[in-house]
Amino acid sequence: QSATMQQSLCLRNAVVLDNVKSHKIFVKKNGWLINNFLDLEKIFEELNGLGSKAELDIKSKESYEIAMKLLDYRILAKRIYEI
Repeated sequence: QSATMQQSLCLRNAVVLDNVKSHKIFVKKNGWLINNFLDLEKIFEELNGLGSKAELDIKSKESYEIAMKLLDYRILAKRIYEI
């Protein structure tokens, strides 16, 4: 995980991340996991074909929900103290 990835999620951005085990929990309906640069071309085509901004708004909302669940320091600290 990078600070850039974490900030992107917290700022409600759709994300494009390498398809590695540590990233999988951060990508659901909010973005894409890629294996190579050819996957980027597919993503750009998909974005180009989006019918409305509403589809990106869904990804945005999902990114924020993931960030609050997995990256919020208050929640992380609470988990640590519960152990």
